[in-house]
Amino acid sequence: MPRLVCVGDNTSDVYLDRDLIFPGGNAVNVAVQAARQGASVAYLGRVGADARGAHILDSLRKEGVDIARCQIGEGPTAWACVTHRNGERHFLGSHSAESGKLAPSADDLLWLSGFDLIHTSLYSRLGDVLAAIPPSSARLSFDFSDDFTLDDIAGVASCIDIAFLSQAGRDDEDCARLARDIHALGIGKVIITRGEHGALAYDGALLVRQPIVETRIVDTLGAGDAFIAGCLLALSGTDDLPAALQAGSRLGAAACIEEGGYGHAGRLEPDFRQLIEQALCLTQPNHPMP
Repeated sequence: MPRLVCVGDNTSDVYLDRDLIFPGGNAVNVAVQAARQGASVAYLGRVGADARGAHILDSLRKEGVDIARCQIGEGPTAWACVTHRNGERHFLGSHSAESGKLAPSADDLLWLSGFDLIHTSLYSRLGDVLAAIPPSSARLSFDFSDDFTLDDIAGVASCIDIAFLSQAGRDDEDCARLARDIHALGIGKVIITRGEHGALAYDGALLVRQPIVETRIVDTLGAGDAFIAGCLLALSGTDDLPAALQAGSRLGAAACIEEGGYGHAGRLEPDFRQLIEQALCLTQPNHPMP
């Protein structure tokens, strides 16, 4: 199994309609899902000095993820408000708070270079840091989600070995063209998830398609991150793209039968609920509260 480090975003996923919070965030979810498969995993991120930050770190510790280098700031822990319709998650609002203030030190960057795989995301806001990681054999994975332009990708492409994107609304031909365009920027492997239409990947030689793995849907939150974890672990031992997509699809499907990104539900404190409701009223005054 590879040594994987996930860097960047964390959040408290808030389910207002159920008075629950779950630890989450792309980097955190990928870390936990990889650790559950037996990989040696570390997480570098920044949380607030509050109960929600402690909740996130405690859940990672219980899942066997190394959190020794995590930072704790004086401000609040990041949050994202989530609602569900037929099991599908929809985000109502969020605040990056302390998570967005992560600034890896020179020593942190040297430490990162000692892993086999490094994973981060667009929402970790670390694009400017990637080039500062000392040269090594580590492969860098980056999740662009669905919030990017080709210019965004071009700006960091020279640092990235594996790019993940989400394009549920685009057809097969468009996704294949996009994968080729991104590969042409210098990224070796481009993997695109397409919701119910499965996934597609391109490495310059092969264009591979993978249907979804049917499963019982409880909560789709974190399923895409589980898919990434499965792909990365499969690619660590081989460059077999079809096998990687199959492994990712299986792990993504398994994540759908668990609430939150990876469980570990906590109670939503009344004061924090009030803060979120006020924030949502300011940004979405016409949206009814769950």
